[in-house]
Amino acid sequence: MEKPTDPAKFARLGDGTRVYFGPLGAERADMKLLENANSIGETGQTGGFVELDRLIDDDQKKYMADIPDAPDKEFAFIDATDDTAQEEFLDKATKREPVTMVIEFPNGRVATMDLALAGWKLRAIEKGKPLMVVVPSKQNSLAWSKQ
Repeated sequence: MEKPTDPAKFARLGDGTRVYFGPLGAERADMKLLENANSIGETGQTGGFVELDRLIDDDQKKYMADIPDAPDKEFAFIDATDDTAQEEFLDKATKREPVTMVIEFPNGRVATMDLALAGWKLRAIEKGKPLMVVVPSKQNSLAWSKQ
């Protein structure tokens, strides 16, 4: 019997996640690092189901997978007003310009996605916590790869 792999060999904390952005279709080498990213929300795509039952001989509902819906995403950053890459990203969000984003996870998984940006806001101030900006977006495409 094969011994299960020890999770400590493959499990990773989120520390080390790198977030890059650029114009639509940009290659990773031409993107800018968003070094003050603090939260990136869930990454992925799931769809719903479409009912397919028929009038003839179906006594139970039947389903097929539907096209995935573009998930809502929210990116949070430490509000570093001297970070030129972040300020450019916020400017694109203000103008509601679409971007391509690459997220490199510490376990080697890489997500490349196109995003529709919808402005930004300063998160509610909490005593003892850094100022944070939040950019809401909609994920319009997603491609997974590995480093």
